[in-house]
Amino acid sequence: MGTILLLGCLVVLGACRGGASTQEGQAVSEESNTPAFRNVHGAADFVGDEACFTCHEDLYRGYQEHGMARSYYRLTEENVVEDFAAAPLFHAPSGFSYRVFAQDGRFFQEEYRTEANGEKTHRLVREMQYVVGSGTAARTYLTENEGRLYELPLTWYTQAGRWDFSPGYAEHNTRFDRLVPDRCMACHNSFPEPVAFVEGKYGAVPQGIGCERCHGPGSLHVEERLADPEPAGGVDATIVNPAHLSLERRLDVCQQCHLQGAVSVLREGRGPFDYRPSEPLAAHVALFAEDVPPSSDRISVISHADRMKQSACFLGTLEKGGAMECTTCHNPHEGFRTKGPAYFNDTCLTCHQPAALTARFDDAAARALHTPETNCTSCHMPKVEAEDAPHASFTDHWIRVVRDTSAPPEQDAAQPVRLVPYLEADRAERGVYEGMAYVIYGRQNGSEAALRKG
Repeated sequence: MGTILLLGCLVVLGACRGGASTQEGQAVSEESNTPAFRNVHGAADFVGDEACFTCHEDLYRGYQEHGMARSYYRLTEENVVEDFAAAPLFHAPSGFSYRVFAQDGRFFQEEYRTEANGEKTHRLVREMQYVVGSGTAARTYLTENEGRLYELPLTWYTQAGRWDFSPGYAEHNTRFDRLVPDRCMACHNSFPEPVAFVEGKYGAVPQGIGCERCHGPGSLHVEERLADPEPAGGVDATIVNPAHLSLERRLDVCQQCHLQGAVSVLREGRGPFDYRPSEPLAAHVALFAEDVPPSSDRISVISHADRMKQSACFLGTLEKGGAMECTTCHNPHEGFRTKGPAYFNDTCLTCHQPAALTARFDDAAARALHTPETNCTSCHMPKVEAEDAPHASFTDHWIRVVRDTSAPPEQDAAQPVRLVPYLEADRAERGVYEGMAYVIYGRQNGSEAALRKG
């Protein structure tokens, strides 16, 4: 798959073995204490965010500033940030040139070839109708043709302020024919209505991730709370509240989109849109990682959960029974991009008191770097280059004292890759999912050795 945010679907993201095995092995299951939320265990329908807005206006408005709410939307004159006067890009292997242009309030990508005299001998144009990605790192574009969605060749890389080919296009130019798989759409929208047996075609597509992605279908909740605003008992069982789930299941709610391995395989009988919050992620997908040491200078785009679980902060709090988790630092109901370093530093200071922290250092220079005003994340969670997205860097969620920035040794292309199961469900025995993982890896990476092993 090509785009930054579609990469997760095609599982070219390297999940690290160490963090996962530690978390899976140590986390104490509290499933017996988890309420049986009726909206995911019985009949309930999706109602859309507008129904949530009726009663949860403040949460709804705050969430609109979150990147998840901006993961998929129409490209309009009001939300343009790109340079549409930029010079064309040339793709040497194919001989095609590509340019972007705006016309009458609409936006297009053009493919053409040029003769020696400057005459265009070939020209195809597709409209940039939808944006994939919040734009923090990049914006990739989709076009609709006969009801099917296709990814376009050029991406706007926000951090670099430039156009370049969408990931994968420089190596393999699929031009305007790259269909958008359901698994990509599953992590950029709430719950589209896919047309059966037709990849990339939908009856309706929501605009971004919505409330029901983390809370489950809302019809039962709406019906019962309109009839009686106060639920019986301490927990409203008509809709999933992740705060009442065990640590493992709370992490799974985030990991459904923020965790990928080198290869992921849907479980038998599961579709891309079938995961429901409160169920084990392992019931939905099998994940396999490359057996290589973690790199401290390059990360994958969707590596947040895995990197966090390698952190001393996570492991130390896990041992004390109150693990740091995704929502410790990220309020899922509000945006944080414009709030500055203090938004995260204040969370660090709840455990690392400044006086105690500075007292640990004999060196005056080190003490000066550990004050309440210091930006903790700039040193302990540095932004590093993403290995699967050009011109983009992302926050490394492996919280640590960064000492070694060397990359791990390159994998010997002549040797077959070794894939290791990421989830406990796949570690007990080697089975069909592992074989499928090697076949998928072999096809995606052109590895005959992996294909034969699969």
